[in-house]
Amino acid sequence: MLTTLEQTPQGKNEEVLTWTASAAGPSSTHALRVGVELDPARMMGWTGKSVLYRTLIDVTVTGPDGQTVSDNIVVPLTEYREVVRAGEPTGQMTSDVAGEALSTGFYRVAPQRTKVAFKPTPGEWTISTRLRVGSGAATEPLKGIRRVQVEVLGPDAGLTTWTP
Repeated sequence: MLTTLEQTPQGKNEEVLTWTASAAGPSSTHALRVGVELDPARMMGWTGKSVLYRTLIDVTVTGPDGQTVSDNIVVPLTEYREVVRAGEPTGQMTSDVAGEALSTGFYRVAPQRTKVAFKPTPGEWTISTRLRVGSGAATEPLKGIRRVQVEVLGPDAGLTTWTP
């Protein structure tokens, strides 16, 4: 992994987060993984229901001559877990914040590899992510996304200094 890019979204549907970097010379192929960190306090009204929430993240890389490569991934915001009372499973399921609990109290949804692959050439490169929900879906769970993380993967340091 070359670098991890992070930004804090405002929880709005169709919100776009961007990063830019300049490549000095040709480089080998790079790939991307995208994940999110969730704040369970902001998800309280959206857990414990029989509905699961997710967000769609559109990932686009734009090169210096305008060429683009894009993909979209589905990231769960809630997932089903078995209810445990007094240390014993009850056999009942409920929805809860998705991902793995961190020591900070937040949850991290494991980064997913995208189909975006690009070979940097000299010039300015832009990575953008657009967070959205499907038509008619509740947008409020988007407020539970604390941080969007984009991992730039590659064998060399062609694009390591990114600015939001």
